[in-house]
This record gives sequence, structure tokens and C-alpha cells, in this order.
Amino acid sequence: MHIALSATLFILQTYILLNIDIDFHYLAFIFSSTVFLYALHNILGIFTPQEDIIRDKLETLRKMKALLSTMIIVFGLISAYTFFQLSINEIIAIIFFAFISVWYVIPLFGKRLRDYPIIKIFLVALVWAAIATLIPLYKSDIELTTRIAIFIEKYFFVFALVIPFDIRDIEYDCSLKVPTLPNKFGKNKAILFAVVALLISISIALVLVKKDVYSGKQGIAVLFGYFLTMLLVVLSKNKKTDYYFTGIIDGLPIINLLLVLLSIFI
Repeated sequence: MHIALSATLFILQTYILLNIDIDFHYLAFIFSSTVFLYALHNILGIFTPQEDIIRDKLETLRKMKALLSTMIIVFGLISAYTFFQLSINEIIAIIFFAFISVWYVIPLFGKRLRDYPIIKIFLVALVWAAIATLIPLYKSDIELTTRIAIFIEKYFFVFALVIPFDIRDIEYDCSLKVPTLPNKFGKNKAILFAVVALLISISIALVLVKKDVYSGKQGIAVLFGYFLTMLLVVLSKNKKTDYYFTGIIDGLPIINLLLVLLSIFI
């Protein structure tokens, strides 16, 4: 639910920043389909446990089996309804990214996409950035180069957010011989990759502020959010508690939207 809210508000930020009409059917679809996908992934983990599901988590999932099953049914139905309220172009784009998302967590062709070397971080960034920019913006009159710039800005933001999770799981990934940026290049270089990614996002955001794509106050809020993200990502190197990652790092899109909303009322 937390990740679904984060994804939904990440998209809502795009609508607000660019002052375009909010598609509530699309937002409802993203929220419900994200809950559905994560619940499905977890329920499958109960019946066909993967190596990366640790024993304690597996026991927790088994206790929540009834709740997960209910969530799959309820949010699956909501996803189906809202999906068919979208335009044909949105549906075509969503089918493509939904396929990637499903293959990412379910072994459609014998292996999950996340099981391929280092591919996880690029796929997560691609899907999140695309659903947050390309699909919401396709009906707008914003010029193509600006749309691409916004996509790249969000892509590198999400790229930076994924790295702390790979750092958190570095020992476990090494035991399974799953290559990630941290276990291939080390924690310090992985953090450096995240900082560089955020500097790219910051640079693009500055250009968008200069071009008046983002208004002054809202642009400052976006930039402040990126610098806050950079600080929290750097600090993640020495964090052990999962609440820091699943709570704060996963919640950064929510925090960034709140900063934008706050800038509107200042």
C-alpha cells in the first residue's frame, strides 16, 4: 500500500508541476494495479517460494494469506475497471509496461527479469519514470523535447532511489551470486552512482525552471526534494533497519509531492 501510494503521488506530482488536467482514472489504476501486483507477487511466494524470500518473511506471508488473497481480488477488480476507462493510447502503453512489471516479479519464461545481472535497477527506473511522465503527458501540448527531459529527470531520480536497496541487500545478493551495482563496484561507488544520477536530475530540473516549465516556487521545491533525496541516499550506506528503506526511501516521492504542495501555499 505504501509503495502504491508512493507511485501514485509520484505521478500526481507531474500533473501538478505541469498544470495539466489530472486523470483520476489513471491514478486509480496505478494505485490499484500496484497493490494487486505486489499482493500477487507475495501470494505466489507462499506457494512457490523463491530463494530470495527469507524464512521470517515467508512465515509472515503465510499468516497474511487471507488478506493478500482479498487484496488480489478487490484491487484486481478495481484495476480492471479503471483500465478500461483509459484511452486506447494509454492502454497500449500500459500493456507494454505492465508486461515488464509482471515479468519482473513472475518467471514468465523460466526466469524473472530481476534475476538477470544488474538489470533490475534499469527496469525499475524505466517503468516508474514512464508511468510518471510519458503516459500522463501524451495528451498535453508540451513539446516533445521537454517531455523527454522530464522523463530523463525522473528516470535518474528513481535510479538513485533503487541503489540504497541494493546496498541493504548486498550480503544476501552476494550469497545468491546476484550481480548488483554495490556488490560489483562496492558501496562507495554505488553511492557515487546515485549522487551522479541525482545531479543529472537536478541539472535538468534547473533547466526546466529556467524555461518556466516548472514555476519558481515549485521548481525550488523540486530541487530541495532532490537534495534531500541525495542526503538520505548517502546516509543509507550505514543504515541497517528496514524501516529506513521501506519507510523513508520508498516514501521519498510522497515527501517530494508534499514539498511541491507546500510551495503552492507559501
